[in-house]
Amino acid sequence: MDRMFIHFKGYNPMVETKGFERLTRVANAPTLALLGLNGALGSAILFDVAGITASAGPAGLISFLIGALMFSALALSQLELSRTFPEAGAPSRYTLYTHGPFANLINTFSNVVWYIFIAPFEAFAIIEGLNLYFPYFISAAGYPTYPGGFLGIVITLLFIPLNYFGSRVMGRSNFLAGLLKVILYAILGIGLLVAVRDPSNFTQFGGFFPNGAAGVLSALPLVMFTYASARIVADYAEEATSPGVLRNAFVWLVFGQLIFYVLFEYVFIAGINWVKLGISPGDWGSLATISSNPFILIATNSNLSILIGIGIFIGIVMPFLTGFVYLGGGSRVLLAASRSGYVSKVLSTIDSKYKTPNYAVLVFAIVGAILSFVSAPVHSIFSIIDYALVGGYIAYSFSAVSMFAARRQGLTKQKVPLGNVTAVAAFATGGLIVFWSGWPSVPYSVGIIAIAVAVFAVIFKVRGHVKNSLWAILYIAFLLAMTYVGDVGALSIIPFYYSSLTVLIVSVAVFFPLGVFSALNPEQASSMVKQYSMAPAMQGAEKE
Repeated sequence: MDRMFIHFKGYNPMVETKGFERLTRVANAPTLALLGLNGALGSAILFDVAGITASAGPAGLISFLIGALMFSALALSQLELSRTFPEAGAPSRYTLYTHGPFANLINTFSNVVWYIFIAPFEAFAIIEGLNLYFPYFISAAGYPTYPGGFLGIVITLLFIPLNYFGSRVMGRSNFLAGLLKVILYAILGIGLLVAVRDPSNFTQFGGFFPNGAAGVLSALPLVMFTYASARIVADYAEEATSPGVLRNAFVWLVFGQLIFYVLFEYVFIAGINWVKLGISPGDWGSLATISSNPFILIATNSNLSILIGIGIFIGIVMPFLTGFVYLGGGSRVLLAASRSGYVSKVLSTIDSKYKTPNYAVLVFAIVGAILSFVSAPVHSIFSIIDYALVGGYIAYSFSAVSMFAARRQGLTKQKVPLGNVTAVAAFATGGLIVFWSGWPSVPYSVGIIAIAVAVFAVIFKVRGHVKNSLWAILYIAFLLAMTYVGDVGALSIIPFYYSSLTVLIVSVAVFFPLGVFSALNPEQASSMVKQYSMAPAMQGAEKE
């Protein structure tokens, strides 16, 4: 559509490949970057800055800078692989080509765990905003009530229409709505930056590093949760117009994330009014107890009605766009799982009119709605960020190994600079973030993944190349064990720095090489590509 969507002359956007229809190739770099930024500028950045600052104090700014560097390695691995395999839900398919069906089954459900909890989380954000005016949905303890659970069902299901009707009908309106969201976030952030200019919180109360380097590192799981939305670009790769589109979208998105995150972290720190928050000055850890949108509180303290209005609008209305983005990404992972033979082939159906994976959208939304309601009686589900984070970064680790292995197998079409080093750095990053997510998030997430793998492996008879997956099983077991005995775990036997260093060294020196050498040989990998790949070469489609 105009400059937002580009079709290439002579290219048929709907073709039959391996018996499955492909999605329409219509999205250019601004469209994909804006889609990812809409996912990035969700409720997580509004609420997580309090938890990040509680851990690191003003040095949360450093955490965001470190997070950008760490995530750059992960983004580069996604870029190289998505250009080689530009498919819907691409990150949940890389391991299929490099290590075979069983290893990829583990990878797929790690990706599913990442996505399945995000839409309910955005629904919770809307409910929390509404609860300020209709105090029936959140209990005094901060958990959804049964009315809140029912409202969560309704809100999650409302994410469906924008996904179901697809890019041809909703493309322009989605783009404009996403652009409006980015503009509103920019106005809120810059407005608060001007209105709140008290730098004393950066130097008083323990200085810039009140909790030392450990505080900076312990804040990274939440920081990396906010950055992880960049994978949206890879999940929509099948709809990209060319490999160059993916490159530019990744670069613009990560850079845009960094700017917004640093802005909002700075504004939050500068805007802390300890007295009005009811927190003792300098008690950084208690900031984690803030349950309301902190930027609405800061805007209220600034007495600027326009900023208060924007903050409320962002907090209540804009999560719909974030939920839409993640439901779309999750449905594409489910579509990929169907194409891989892990779930019913019905879920690979592409709507003939709207060109969307309609059944995958519906199933993912229904599961999310159920989780939204179950959170009322089962409060532990409310810790969904941590569960999603663990699954997502297990999957990122798999992608790093697949990146290195694909190069050895001769599958890679367009290599990023220093790719081998990038792959190692991405693997180490993924392992550390899983470890730092702590107990009980890691066992809960791993348990969900293990049960799903066992059930679906039996139902859909997934048995191919099991030996090529042993490294992944052992690595997850290692991370689980380290989480149990490390400083972030149940026993806290090994101090934080030593346990983190152990995870780093063992990941890089043992499990990364083991994962690479466990890959299929070039002939087997080529056979997997011929059997499963949905990605026709994008040659001749380099226009940006």
